[in-house]
Amino acid sequence: MIDPIHKQRLKIVPYPRKRPDRTSARISLADTVSIHWRLLIQCLLAMALLASCSNRTELDDSVAELTLKTLSGQPVKVGDATGPLLINFWSTSCVICVKEMPDMARLYGDYADKGLELVAVAMAYDPPNHVLELAEAWNFPFPVALDINGEAVAAFGGIKGTPTSYLLDSEGRLVKRYVGAIPFDGLREELDELFGIS
Repeated sequence: MIDPIHKQRLKIVPYPRKRPDRTSARISLADTVSIHWRLLIQCLLAMALLASCSNRTELDDSVAELTLKTLSGQPVKVGDATGPLLINFWSTSCVICVKEMPDMARLYGDYADKGLELVAVAMAYDPPNHVLELAEAWNFPFPVALDINGEAVAAFGGIKGTPTSYLLDSEGRLVKRYVGAIPFDGLREELDELFGIS
């Protein structure tokens, strides 16, 4: 029980009830239009961003002039390819890259006689002796190139991660870019279309 002295000190203050302002709850037509315009602009910006990430991004002219140096010392000029060309940027330390190499070898075996060219380009940070050891151990049927100075990566506008692969048609135009593991069924469909196989 509260004694009379303390009772005088305690004052019950009622919780203030704020009446809703009905005018602030209303949104004017101008505000509604403004909100819709902002949403439209955000959607357009998002679509533009997605388009810039598309697999159909055009390649720089420097790609056609790019000459890759293979482990055997043979130069491979991208612009000289007479058929579709698959360029695979990979690394010896990349688990996905190493795991998909047997699939890459099978793909090359199935399409090389039709005109597919394939070059696996090791990243600049890969020690050349590691690349050579792995290529010899797996006996890759396609050429393996070193990109010691990063010229190939620069020509393709920078590679953010491995594996990253580019499928070019016989005229050097980009058909598809694969970032991460290649969906080989989809790649085979792209190649069948390029070679006119039904």
